[in-house]
Amino acid sequence: MLCISRRISAGSSVTYLIKKFSIPVNQTIAFGDSGNDINMLNAVEYGYLVSNAPAEAKQLYPSIAEHPHNKGILTTLTHIVKE
Repeated sequence: MLCISRRISAGSSVTYLIKKFSIPVNQTIAFGDSGNDINMLNAVEYGYLVSNAPAEAKQLYPSIAEHPHNKGILTTLTHIVKE
């Protein structure tokens, strides 16, 4: 059995790491593939759902990578780095 506090989420974990290591928020990026990743995506400057995320998640978050899985991450990172 896995026991996790309701106060802990991907979003709260990312926020904690940003603060702990004094990372400027404008230098943060995250990728998610489901609705439970939305709070994490909102915690960073560049947040994206990969295109294989379920429709319900895509309705909750506007930034969608062009491709699924790793290809979506790689393609999106390539575009961001070029900017």
